Amino acid sequence: MDSNSLAAYGETLEEVTARVLEQWAMMMVDPAEDVTPIFDSTLDFYWSEATFTGVFDGTLIVVSQSPFLDMVLDNVLGDDETGIDSQRMDALKELANVISGNFLTAAFGQETVFDLPLFSTSKVNSNTAQQQLGINTKYLFGDDEPVAVSFKIDAV
Repeated sequence: MDSNSLAAYGETLEEVTARVLEQWAMMMVDPAEDVTPIFDSTLDFYWSEATFTGVFDGTLIVVSQSPFLDMVLDNVLGDDETGIDSQRMDALKELANVISGNFLTAAFGQETVFDLPLFSTSKVNSNTAQQQLGINTKYLFGDDEPVAVSFKIDAV
């Protein structure tokens, strides 16, 4: 399969992400029309990769910033205090888990078997995030805060 797989699955990824943000994270969701200025370049980026294996291997990436993750923490846990980095990383990892599970099922069916994803999370600066995000990324707003999702299938 082609490593540029967002072209084939981008619509499904966007739909699944919007549904997860609406139903699980209880957010109002809008697509980002213009992706250039949506993130705040003065804030760090929180990055999560869900790497899965199965009939093929791939990675689902979710990227956001602290205001978005603080809303996820508030909406999902009912905790309205500002999150600390470890809480934000946990929230992002769980969000990536929910999106990846729903996406793999929606895109490839319930009969296609994948091993549970391995997750990695990190905090990166604006330059690193901007270099990694590109044409293979879908951008959305959850309660007016940006989030980016990307999916790729490793070359076989």
